[in-house]
Amino acid sequence: MNRTILGLDIGNNSLSAVVVEKPLKGFSIKESVTISFDDLESHGDSTPEETDISRFEQALSLLMEKIDCKGFSAVAVAIPSPWVSFRNISLPFRSAKKIRQVLGFELASHLPLADETYVSDFTQPPKTGAGDFPPLLTASVPDTTLGDCFSALATADLQPSLITVQGYIAADHLLESGIDEEHTLWIDRTEDHTTLCLGVKGAIVQVRSLGANLTIPALAKAVQQTVKGEHQRSQEGFMPQRCIITSPEEDAAPLCAPLEEALGCPVVSMDPQPINAISAALANATSRPVFNFCQGDYSEDSILKRYTANIAVLLIFVVVAFSAFMFKVHADIAFMENNAAELEQASTAIFKKSFPKVTRIVDPLMQMKIELKQLKETSGLSGEGTTPPDGLNHSCVDILAELSNKIPMSIDVETNRFILNPGRILLSGSTANFNNVDKIKGLLEGSALFKQVEIQSAAADKTGKRVRFKFVITLG
Repeated sequence: MNRTILGLDIGNNSLSAVVVEKPLKGFSIKESVTISFDDLESHGDSTPEETDISRFEQALSLLMEKIDCKGFSAVAVAIPSPWVSFRNISLPFRSAKKIRQVLGFELASHLPLADETYVSDFTQPPKTGAGDFPPLLTASVPDTTLGDCFSALATADLQPSLITVQGYIAADHLLESGIDEEHTLWIDRTEDHTTLCLGVKGAIVQVRSLGANLTIPALAKAVQQTVKGEHQRSQEGFMPQRCIITSPEEDAAPLCAPLEEALGCPVVSMDPQPINAISAALANATSRPVFNFCQGDYSEDSILKRYTANIAVLLIFVVVAFSAFMFKVHADIAFMENNAAELEQASTAIFKKSFPKVTRIVDPLMQMKIELKQLKETSGLSGEGTTPPDGLNHSCVDILAELSNKIPMSIDVETNRFILNPGRILLSGSTANFNNVDKIKGLLEGSALFKQVEIQSAAADKTGKRVRFKFVITLG
């Protein structure tokens, strides 16, 4: 996936911007614009007694007219090295978290303005001395300066994710590109200042910002002194094998010969283009550790931090929805369990009423099926297409006539139900007493039409004056 990154190089006299498209491999420059602060007068934005930040804000406003500064995946900024204080210190631990906790206190006595608050960052160059812990290269910028820079960027609706240092970031980019020499010196020269970077084994170990009004001999001497100082500090002898100057050809050419004589190594110049803006943009797209002042109040808002309120509302909604779903599931389960219990009770009651002789009930539905199957088998209806037994061809009238003939008028009996099934009769009613129930059973058993007469139930009614009975009669 391609990333589009805006790289800004803030100079004391100009603002350079590049739009870099970074795929998985390589990169391409889509746009490149440089605005000189001298052009602000003709643009009508110049005011008396301007500071570097105010001119940067005006140049940024002009830049927005030339480049569409919207839709970038990231913004990276390189600030002038004179704004930054560089120090080399050593701490008795390696943990980056612990280093950040004490870095401000350790640097307080080394920074130029005692009453100023600084934002600091560090890198851990490879160990070059005999100590147990490698030295730290630190960079600190005044909080007010950084705040003004952020305010100017905010007017253009830009949120930087990387703010680093000119010259240093260009040297780091060249190191990442592959420098064979073990000891290398970079010189990034602009109209008003010069930045020196010393590299050892693929990492920058020393950064120094020089003034604007140095002559060529004075600059060569300052570079030589910096190299000698690092030679003594590192205890391993820093000796540059090559010196690279990133500045316009016309500025670099007069420096080559004096520097070669002072350093005793080849000195080459590179076409800088907007090298610092490009390097800052590319550093933002890699995991290589570099100075980054986007910390604390100036850190880039993460997705979680930016959308904390929305995420919290979403989580609340998810919790409420899940709770409602679980409540509904629990309610449905409880309702179904209640229905199952009611059906169980109803089926048990029907089974007890239909088959009172069965005392042990485990599964009423299954037992009822078994009992019905046995009744069909005993009644001769267990199979389809079988010839009905004798007596099954009698009409209903014949059966009623037989019942009337067998039960004499002298017995007080009332019938309220007569159900005729193939081979089986269900007869229920009431009589005066239990003796009559037995008499009726005996009389019906004497009929040749009836094979078997069974008293299914006999009990006194609610008044206690009559006995309700139920006969199951098998036709013969």
